[in-house]
Amino acid sequence: MEKLTNLHTLDLSSNQISDIRFLEKLTNLHTLDLSSNQISDIRF
Repeated sequence: MEKLTNLHTLDLSSNQISDIRFLEKLTNLHTLDLSSNQISDIRF
């Protein structure tokens, strides 16, 4: 994901994600769907 710096929209819903630190590299992200995941900490 680190190389997807120009990504604008990302849907990761229902993927059992618990760690979202990888998102900090997506500097051009405008729309993000993380619904129905296992996220427990939103700090990054």
